[in-house]
Amino acid sequence: MQIKIFNQNQLSILRNINPLLKEYKIPRMVLHEIGYILEFKKASNKDYVTLFWEPLKNDLIDILDRLHLYLEEVEYSENNFHTIEVKGKKHPMKKKRIWSWYDISIPTEERTVFVVYSMNKKDLKRKGGF
Repeated sequence: MQIKIFNQNQLSILRNINPLLKEYKIPRMVLHEIGYILEFKKASNKDYVTLFWEPLKNDLIDILDRLHLYLEEVEYSENNFHTIEVKGKKHPMKKKRIWSWYDISIPTEERTVFVVYSMNKKDLKRKGGF
């Protein structure tokens, strides 16, 4: 499942319902990072943040597949990978996961998609990361 967040009002709603999500509760630092992206990185009204609930096995390729985009349609940089440091108590949305984000521009539609997602730590280690 994924959630598209276009503005601060939608993020505020997500923050308000977050305590009700129980085992799917989103870490506070992830919500903070989404707020930062919306406030300082968003360039136009067409830009949005997509939050993926379930862990991804391969970062950029899985992201593009879930967004129904092809590598030829987007512009991205290999060093455009930003890690979100999640601290605090343990719960299922933090356990054995690394939270990260990419910004992917789509030149044909003149928009940018900011993607916040989680990866399994074991998959990331297997790929040679962290």
